[in-house]
Amino acid sequence: MSALVVLACLAFAFVWLGMYHVHWILVRRRLVTVSPGLLYQSGAMRPLALLRVVRRLRVHTVVDLRDASDPKVHAERAMLERHGIRHVNLPCGREPARERLQAFFSLAARERAAGRAMLVHCKDGEGRAVAFAALYRIEFDGWTADAAYRGSARLPPLLRFLSLIVPRAGLMSRSNPKTRMILDYRSGGCGRFTGTGSEAVAAGEHGLCGGGLPVKNPSS
Repeated sequence: MSALVVLACLAFAFVWLGMYHVHWILVRRRLVTVSPGLLYQSGAMRPLALLRVVRRLRVHTVVDLRDASDPKVHAERAMLERHGIRHVNLPCGREPARERLQAFFSLAARERAAGRAMLVHCKDGEGRAVAFAALYRIEFDGWTADAAYRGSARLPPLLRFLSLIVPRAGLMSRSNPKTRMILDYRSGGCGRFTGTGSEAVAAGEHGLCGGGLPVKNPSS
């Protein structure tokens, strides 16, 4: 009988955690606290759901990484601006362009200096927003590139213990260009990428002190 009770408890826990994970994806839209009171990340939400979240978290600026031609982007902007919340559209693809990262760093530096919170989101909250949040942690919060990569595991709070059992649980694959972007990034007042091959340390500018973003090696 005791064995059956144990099995029943395990089955219940498994089902509950599965439902919790689905709720986090579909309802909470992978909402994650990146830097308490300063940066949050998520997937796109329905306008009224997003409004409730940004009010609760006292978010001043929402950074939307979706394509500007998406009608949902314009609907989100209109709704937020009606309520006095800033909406910034920084459209980027699977591998974010240098200019988009520069704009994000510049905006983040100003908002952070003013003590204002931001929320960054892409469509599903499992790729672009994750990468931007990881780079933010390196540049502004002093995380190492490896720690920021491992901290970007796409797992809800109650399932993060899985990383202790399966170290790569929820992480982007090593072949993902955003993974290379995170692991190659270095900070120290002036962030920079230290990629090899076709990437070199840049002398660009992102609104802090210059440097930090990848440029193609002219010889490649």
